[in-house]
Order: sequence, then structure tokens, then C-alpha cells
Amino acid sequence: MEDPLGKLMPSEVEFIAEDAPITITPNFQAGVFLFLKERVGPFKPQRPMEVPMWLAVSLRRRDKCVIHVPEWLSVDALTTKLEEEKMQQKQFVHMPAHFQEISSILFDVASQDVPNSEECRQLIQAIVDVRTAKIRQGGLDDMKDSLAIQLNNVTQMEITSIRQFACHAMDAFNRLSSV
Repeated sequence: MEDPLGKLMPSEVEFIAEDAPITITPNFQAGVFLFLKERVGPFKPQRPMEVPMWLAVSLRRRDKCVIHVPEWLSVDALTTKLEEEKMQQKQFVHMPAHFQEISSILFDVASQDVPNSEECRQLIQAIVDVRTAKIRQGGLDDMKDSLAIQLNNVTQMEITSIRQFACHAMDAFNRLSSV
């Protein structure tokens, strides 16, 4: 049976990321909401609580909450990660799962809740660029000598974005090695 995760599109990976928990502070009062997968609530004004990202986005669009930005989405934390990423030539720094998708959603929906949002956006893009270059360059070097490559600390979105390139590159190397 084929692995269904092997064929995901970037929009589907973003959809999966929307299940990630995030902390909000509601500005309304309500009981428990019953959803298919979980129960959320009760909601009390000015009491932080954890909810799925998709619910936080929906509430934020209606000005029903403030989203608490994850600790990793700060200028200091992202600057540190970028420096570490640049220093490690062949390895990938551990990043939170779905960091690209979560930051993108927060920049789109709640940029006013993200301190220094434009600088954070630029740092995220710089990290993505460094990691993509590592995947493309390092992956090509590793593919020359083996049938598989190991990429530790690579996110699902990164794998999805390079899948087609990597498959074509591996096919080309295999054709060349069989000649």
C-alpha cells in the first residue's frame, strides 16, 4: 500500500499544521465547544488557553481573541536559529514542526500580535533559504553515492517542496550510474 503522506501538496501540509495547538486569550465567555476531534473550552475572558490553530485563526479574524506568539517566533530566537543553521554545513538545526506554515498563518492573520513581525518574516525566509540550499546541495552530494539519503530535522513542508526535484535528481543519478 502506498504511503498517503508521500503525495501531499503544500496546501495539504498547511492544512495539517492548522491542527497544531496554540495559546490564545479570548475576550468572550462561552462554554465548551464540541468538535469532531476534541472538546475546547470553556472560554473565559482574559484567561489564556490552548486551542487548535484553525480555531485561533477563526476567532482572531472575528476579533474574539489575541493569539500568543510561540516563543520560537521572536527576533532573538530566529536570529539564533539562523546563525546555527549557517554554522552547521551538513546538518539541519531542529526547528518546530510546521514552523513555516504556522509563521505564515500568524503573519497573515495576526501580524499585529507578532512583535517585530516584518523582521521575523525576513528571518523565517532566510532560515528557509539556508535550509533549502542545504537540502539541494547536500542532498545532491549524498545521492551520488547511495540509493537513499538521510535528512534529520527536515520538516514535512521542506520534504514536500523538494520531493519532485529530489526524485528527478535520484532518477538521473541512477541512470548515469547504470551506464
